[in-house]
Amino acid sequence: MTKSKRFFILFIVITTAILAFAIYHKFFMPSEIQKIKERGTLKLVTAYNPTGYFLYKEEPMGFEHDFIQNYAKKLGVKLEVVVVNQPEEMRRKILTGEADIMAYNIPIVNLPMRFIEFSHPYVQTELVLVQRKINKKSPEYIGSTASLSGKIVTITEQSPYAQTLSDINFELNNQLQIQTIGESKTPEDLIRMVAENEIAYTVANKEIALINKEYFDNIDIETTITPPQDIAFAIHRKNKDLLNSLNQFIDNSRKDKTLYALYDQYFKTSRLVFATDNNELESASKSSNNGSISIYDPIVQRYAKEINWDWRLVASLIWQESRFKPSARSWAGATGLMQLMPATARRFGLNTMQEIYHPELNIKTGTKYIAWLEIFWEEIKDETERKKFILASYNAGEGHVKDAQRLAKKYGYDANKWDGNVEYFLLNKSKPTFYRDPVCKYGYCRGSEPFFYVRSIIRKYAAFKSQYSAEHVSGYDFSTDFSPVYEMGIEENSSIFGLKKKQLFEKREIFQETDTQRGINNLTPKNPERIQLKKNSAPSNQLFRKNKIFKSSE
Repeated sequence: MTKSKRFFILFIVITTAILAFAIYHKFFMPSEIQKIKERGTLKLVTAYNPTGYFLYKEEPMGFEHDFIQNYAKKLGVKLEVVVVNQPEEMRRKILTGEADIMAYNIPIVNLPMRFIEFSHPYVQTELVLVQRKINKKSPEYIGSTASLSGKIVTITEQSPYAQTLSDINFELNNQLQIQTIGESKTPEDLIRMVAENEIAYTVANKEIALINKEYFDNIDIETTITPPQDIAFAIHRKNKDLLNSLNQFIDNSRKDKTLYALYDQYFKTSRLVFATDNNELESASKSSNNGSISIYDPIVQRYAKEINWDWRLVASLIWQESRFKPSARSWAGATGLMQLMPATARRFGLNTMQEIYHPELNIKTGTKYIAWLEIFWEEIKDETERKKFILASYNAGEGHVKDAQRLAKKYGYDANKWDGNVEYFLLNKSKPTFYRDPVCKYGYCRGSEPFFYVRSIIRKYAAFKSQYSAEHVSGYDFSTDFSPVYEMGIEENSSIFGLKKKQLFEKREIFQETDTQRGINNLTPKNPERIQLKKNSAPSNQLFRKNKIFKSSE
């Protein structure tokens, strides 16, 4: 056999093998979608955070979570959430096949990512300036980045926005003063400080700003300081069928508006309880002049007696939850007089929305949940203290309160006492320092809500107790002389590891001294040549600078 014939035969064998492998891979090897359907779960890797994934009253929620959950339902499988803290660990789980989709507010970058593919963008975000609402003609109002000249913008230490502000400062010839707070504050903390006139300006991701605008109606977030940037999911490059399927789902969700409806639910819907009938509050409260709290007093008294609670305390809870509006519905789907979450309602026997909205059934089920919480917190022997743990659990979920209790124990506080102890750790559970602590199992919580929820109910109960009598009920001796409101942080150096705390709502020095050599105002711009070129050129629609969310190992 000649050499050319041997070469030809070898060529035919290799070509046949390649074709056979390709045919097998295409027609016989299961696709990634088939594997997901066979195991019955779609695995999402993410981190606990205020917008994308969190637990609210024990139910998993979040913009990215809900969107991928809808996609999982389309595939006919359940969603499994894999929680890690660092983007690099998320990426590793995608590369090893431990997760299918990564969601972490990921910007689409121009640089190729080894083994990682981005989905179609599902949202655009931008950085906005947070300032108090004032007349837009006022010299203190900032309507553009150029107007930041001579102003002070406050951010946290290690802020991801520091480089962006440094670039803006360079463009303004170092006329912008960037001031940092030497504490472990969150963007929500700084937004609150703007609202309460403690600082003048800060910056935040648009979605964080939109959420907080619902709590602080005196802030303005209309001024954007960066161009819009596309945000997408990340998938292993080999999983082309999964990527194509998800892209089609994203595109269809845009067309049928479900994506926009979900965005509005999380970022444009009021976080305050509302009712469909504005006359209900007047109707429910009209009997107060006749010696009763609301028209539902007889029902409240009946079911409060069954769980051995002062009916006036239950009425205070209902007032806080819904203002006695039976059709009240929250942004999160909590419904009725006692604002039952769908899963809680089903757990205690209500299966239809008609049942959940029914005043008596709603109160009956809400008090069943309170009775269950009494058993859950039976370790708290003091009855008055136990009621506070129960109230906080009713608002935030018992899991978050358990986390706060574990944190209190870890740092030497009384884990069975609410005032000045467990309440502090729940209040500060919106800080990554605490919700990422190994003792915490339930992640992020906007702790200010349950913190002030408990205090508000106690105040209302004290008022109802003084106005309305209750036969055979002695009532609870709640004190309205509350502990000061403290924010907590971690103090760590070579010799000390522990807590530091500072009282909120008091005048104090909150800024670091300016270091002329190392201060943030002296950060080197990331691309000074590009910025100088921009300063000398005509205005243009400059693209976002490349955001390296992952280490540049590629």
